[in-house]
Amino acid sequence: MDGLLIVNKEAGFTSFDVIAKLRSMLGTRRIGHLGTLDPEAEGVLPIVLGNATKLASLLSDGDKVYEATLRLGITTDTQDTTGHMIRRCENIPEEAEIRACIDSFLGTQEQLPPMVSAKKVGGKKLVDLARKGIEVERKAALITIYSLNVKDFQPPLIRLQVRCSKGTYIRTLCHDIGEKLGCGAAMESLVRQEASGFTLADSLRLDEIDALYLSGKLEERILSTDTLLSAYPSFICHPEADRAAQNGNMLRPEAGMVKGTTDSRLFRVYTSGGACIGLYEKREEKGVLAPYIMLPASAEEHAKPRRGSVISIGKFDGLHVGHQAIVRKMLEIAERDALRPLLFSFTTAPEVLTRGRAESMLMTASEKRQMAQELGIRGVREVRFTEEIRNMTAFDFLSRVLIDKLGMKQIVVGPDCAFGYGREGNIDFLLRYAERFGYGVTVVDKVHLGGEIVSSTRIKKLISEGDLEQANACLGRPYSFEGRVSYGNHLGNKLGYPTVNLRLPAPKCLPPFGVYASRTWIDDKPYDGMSDLGIKPSVSAGSVQHPALETNLFAEFTEPLYGRSVRTELLAFIRHEKRFSSLEDLQNQLKRDKENVQEVLLQDQFDMR
Repeated sequence: MDGLLIVNKEAGFTSFDVIAKLRSMLGTRRIGHLGTLDPEAEGVLPIVLGNATKLASLLSDGDKVYEATLRLGITTDTQDTTGHMIRRCENIPEEAEIRACIDSFLGTQEQLPPMVSAKKVGGKKLVDLARKGIEVERKAALITIYSLNVKDFQPPLIRLQVRCSKGTYIRTLCHDIGEKLGCGAAMESLVRQEASGFTLADSLRLDEIDALYLSGKLEERILSTDTLLSAYPSFICHPEADRAAQNGNMLRPEAGMVKGTTDSRLFRVYTSGGACIGLYEKREEKGVLAPYIMLPASAEEHAKPRRGSVISIGKFDGLHVGHQAIVRKMLEIAERDALRPLLFSFTTAPEVLTRGRAESMLMTASEKRQMAQELGIRGVREVRFTEEIRNMTAFDFLSRVLIDKLGMKQIVVGPDCAFGYGREGNIDFLLRYAERFGYGVTVVDKVHLGGEIVSSTRIKKLISEGDLEQANACLGRPYSFEGRVSYGNHLGNKLGYPTVNLRLPAPKCLPPFGVYASRTWIDDKPYDGMSDLGIKPSVSAGSVQHPALETNLFAEFTEPLYGRSVRTELLAFIRHEKRFSSLEDLQNQLKRDKENVQEVLLQDQFDMR
């Protein structure tokens, strides 16, 4: 598998995470990328495969296009909002001054690389030194900002589109704009829209790549090495020069024929039979073409698992107590038969295609991966439910996907298991082909609580009705939200109830808006508190906002938590969200809420750790 794949990296993955996932997914080791992208950034990450890895340095020199949101009024130690706040400023300049300042960064200039970058100094990555609290002297690099457009202006947030040269750090650009304005600034979000001519419109998310791979369609989306080098003229060898070219010898002009301009420095060299050998460089002084980048044919690589797998198929939304029974059986079989446990899950529910609608979810993809690891499952295969997957027969899915590509030796399922077109792949189907393909089938009974079957649908209904006690019992843990602490309007600080603010992901199932007794985990330590879930009407009507979760922690923190990863568990409902006529009324209500929450948290039933 040779060529280039344009990946749309999701937030939360490092560039190396993407490489590791693709290696596991595609069963190939020769994979690289054309320039790192910050873990919390999203967007274009070009990935080179097979012999195309030799072209990485050649292909990575192009310009980049980013869309970034900067937040004025803060300065952090990482130059983005995930870092610790160093300084805060309430005096934001006027719009005209801000726009003039932004425009002043157009053109060629020197930029000092941030400490939280992958750039190496003395053989060590700056980010690794920064994690140890070490700051070293860096040399400024020459970069060019070709265009810098304001796409949305709503201070303190400003959304920018930047076209720049290779080696430009957008977080540093945001920081420098803030320094020049005198109020400070930090990067809040970043999306790379283009890299070296490869665009977001042509990119694929990891779950899409996996779906294409499993359905045998991925090759159609890989740009061949020949396509990647199409800008260079070609040199086609005469038959007698084939061996010399393949051995990497220098070639004289009479050894072949040029197609395209002869003025180029680099040429694609082909055998007489049309096989691309690589790039050759014109050596004017010797009158020859010399090897520049050789592209030997890759040895055939097959995506074979290192060992057989024990697999379960399903959405696994919530990984509730019913799912956990399946996981326990998988781990038991994995240990007995020395197999690799693997959950096969769809990132988009089949209902999106079959019924044309998306349902709320109990878990985000990242929460599912984390929870699976906590349960002992390291392998989670997350696949986009595409038309190709939907139309695959149960037999093809069993033979081509589960057996050939995932190495299934055992399958553990619930009694309502169904896969393949028309949901043909049920228990009877699996048993019918078990001997032919040499796998075992284990069926785990449904789990009942309160006289009813535990299911994701039941749990979502309980949550939407506000019955957290029953919902949490079915989940086997408190329902929670996780993410990075974001910046709010600081009303809580003014009222004496500072809050940890989380933006809620759109697909998450939400309980009724209101105040809850909660527990927030920070660095694996639990902190009791009270949380407000909703659109924060407070003391003014305003416009409907995206729901958020604001938590007042009862423990005091000496440093800000902005940018830290936290998980907040909702334990009990206290009251519905409402609007107040004054800040004093709100403050009095918060005092009563805290007293009620503290009384509720004294109950032993909330110790589910």
